[in-house]
Amino acid sequence: MVIYDKLKQLYDIVKDNGSMDALQMILDLQREVLDYEKDVIALRNENKSLKENAGVSDKIIRHDQPFLTIQNDSTGVLYCAHCWDADRKLIQVGCKNNGKFICPHCKSDGIYDEEMHRNSHHVFMPTIL
Repeated sequence: MVIYDKLKQLYDIVKDNGSMDALQMILDLQREVLDYEKDVIALRNENKSLKENAGVSDKIIRHDQPFLTIQNDSTGVLYCAHCWDADRKLIQVGCKNNGKFICPHCKSDGIYDEEMHRNSHHVFMPTIL
């Protein structure tokens, strides 16, 4: 905020000399500097996020269903492919006991375990002799 501090010092000097037009220009410049600082902070955050996602992109494993896993991730967490493709966000999906999953963010769903899903649909039918 060196520029902002210098503008404040200049404002104090001009204020004593009484030029209203110069004071107004300095105030306008201070507002612009603050706006630029906000933009720089936002761009730095976006840059950081892009750098983090660039490393993740190389490790993504896609599956037949709309979920992703991360290479060499021993936790086995499943992430929503839709959220990654749309927003570059790794949103963990909720896995159910019937082999299905659903994304808590976008509500995308699918099957993460075919066998578990098939077994959850078997209904015991007694055989009548």
